[in-house]
Amino acid sequence: MVRMLSPSALVRRRKMLMNTFGLSKALPQAYRPSVVIQRKAISEGLLGPSVFWKVVAVGVFLRGPVEGTFGRRSERLARYRVGPGHSVKVTTSRPATRKQRKALGLTKAKAYEQAWAEIQDPTFRP
Repeated sequence: MVRMLSPSALVRRRKMLMNTFGLSKALPQAYRPSVVIQRKAISEGLLGPSVFWKVVAVGVFLRGPVEGTFGRRSERLARYRVGPGHSVKVTTSRPATRKQRKALGLTKAKAYEQAWAEIQDPTFRP
């Protein structure tokens, strides 16, 4: 009897995203470009002789951990316990990307001016 392994968190997340966007109905799992590239990278790169597909495999499978390590993340400022088994986590919002800052018209000079104006305000209390 063959025991079925449960899908990893990455596979579950991908399925959830595909269902959310309605793409799972449009294209079967086996024909999706990302799945085809992953399958080819494993068969011809990791298990085969192709150096090109080995490089593709490294790029495909290390993208997530690298983004998690070096990507933009919110910063945890504090964690307060408010009762038995309950806590409140205070974090910063995710930093805006360059494209988002440009669309909003945010610059370092404007942020500096706004911060300076807050400090100069007599009713300001840190």
